[in-house]
Amino acid sequence: MPFCSACGAQVNPGSAYCPSCGSKIVTATGQPAGTPVVPTYSAAHFEADTKALRKLNVFAIILLVGGAVGIITTVASFVFGLYSFRVAPAGTTSMSSFFAVYGVTTGVGGIIGIVALLELRSALKSLVQIDRARFELPAKLTLLLIVAEPVLLVGILGLFYAILSLPTAEPFSSSNLGYFVVGFVLEGIGGIAAVVGIIGGAALGMWRMGARYGEGSMQVGAILYVLPFIQIFGAVLLLIGVSGARRKVGGTAPVQKTG
Repeated sequence: MPFCSACGAQVNPGSAYCPSCGSKIVTATGQPAGTPVVPTYSAAHFEADTKALRKLNVFAIILLVGGAVGIITTVASFVFGLYSFRVAPAGTTSMSSFFAVYGVTTGVGGIIGIVALLELRSALKSLVQIDRARFELPAKLTLLLIVAEPVLLVGILGLFYAILSLPTAEPFSSSNLGYFVVGFVLEGIGGIAAVVGIIGGAALGMWRMGARYGEGSMQVGAILYVLPFIQIFGAVLLLIGVSGARRKVGGTAPVQKTG
């Protein structure tokens, strides 16, 4: 599929104007579009697309591995929790151990998520250089999601600490109540920022990347990324989409002159 020589977006063969930036499409022969001739595709566009797809591929791999680890740890924590609540009275060491283990696994999952999002934002930032209109906002909101992740983690740790303190402290003591309040406030702020970042940043960015490269599997993967517990399937679709997009971009690589 042809590309716009001004912004690098894909255009339908024969289109007179780019649907992304509105620039007039000029063929490689210098004539207005109207015949199925591939427009100029600069080295800058090729490099930006190649980097973006490489970073998105790393993001999908981390998401896939993190999702698998998350499912395993969630199931293990649930089984351990059932055992703790059945055999241990309230306020015993077994229950405290359950919350401690769940808190640690949540923290590790959050760190993996931040690393993955850094790769995704790098992919979007690469495309901002050649298509600012479509990728600048998703890149910024993905950064908001990255900032929201540690806020959520701190809030969760505050709540877990308050819960773990219950056996040795009065349930509504000033210090314990303070941890609960801080935890809930941070969870509220981080949760709102995370929702905005997930929908308007990460998911929208991946959706537009799918549209740019004509990969429907990438767009479906973007939708599944929004839905908890099935992100792992979205990661698989993203990998499929990246593979297809790489073949398309590779076929438009500028010819290097020698001699």
